[in-house]
Amino acid sequence: MSFLIQNINKEDKWWKYIISVFVVGTGVGIFTMPLAKVYSLYDDGEIILTKAQQSNMLHPNMDKSLYLALMLFTFVGGLLALLLCIKYIHKTNFKLTITTRNKIDWNRFFYAFALWSTILIASSVIGIILSPENYVYNFDIYKFLPLLLVCLILMPLQTSMEEIFFRGYLMQGLAKIFRNSFFPLFITSVMFGLLHFSNPEVDKLGNMLLVYYVATGFFFGIITLMDQGLELSLGLHAANNIMAAILISTDWTVFTTDAIYIDISEPKLGMEIYFGIFVVFPFVLYVLAKKYGWTNWKNKLISKL
Repeated sequence: MSFLIQNINKEDKWWKYIISVFVVGTGVGIFTMPLAKVYSLYDDGEIILTKAQQSNMLHPNMDKSLYLALMLFTFVGGLLALLLCIKYIHKTNFKLTITTRNKIDWNRFFYAFALWSTILIASSVIGIILSPENYVYNFDIYKFLPLLLVCLILMPLQTSMEEIFFRGYLMQGLAKIFRNSFFPLFITSVMFGLLHFSNPEVDKLGNMLLVYYVATGFFFGIITLMDQGLELSLGLHAANNIMAAILISTDWTVFTTDAIYIDISEPKLGMEIYFGIFVVFPFVLYVLAKKYGWTNWKNKLISKL
């Protein structure tokens, strides 16, 4: 059965989605309270914060891994709230929001994780070799281990919340309204991109960066529909954010961490985002399509349900 329609419940009214979105937002808000409290302990009003620090609630005196843990903890609230909404408001099986398979295929998750991690590590190494003047070696075992622990435990929860909410819950919900696969894919991809509008990277690099975020939403959405489940997009998204946090950091991105390297170059929006959209994304789609034998692209991506 199609991933988009396997979770259709005739008793599922549209207003349940409105309530659930509100509950998820409330869950995120409640779990933001520890971050706000800790931030208030550092904020004496005497230090002028950069826009990135203001956006992230990252105070210069705050431990970066502590900040990251508290920030990611907010998504745990959203994930728990979403799970409760699916179970008690929609009265359906949480697994149906994730996959069409009898059980979650963790082999798919780890394959996608390894594939995307390899690409990001390779691109980072190439960037450092070609422009060593742009990077400062920053590895400190005592700072890196807490960062790695936070990333391995909490980062997959953050990315899972986003994937399950957008590519699972909302995409399936919109499919019930539009009765086709394209509009749920289109709407959730644009919403996913706009969700990142408040990221400090957008303020630094400009609104054109949103094109990359929307394209990433389409990338994950296409993979979800073609593979009839979230396992691959869950692995890709987790790898993307974990590698972004531990490999190379800056002082103006959403993940300002004690990474292995610090990028000190002047930030600018270069051709690399278009290379990612038009070369890397199609390459990964090709690899996954070959490995998992995807067929019927038109039927899965733009057909009526």
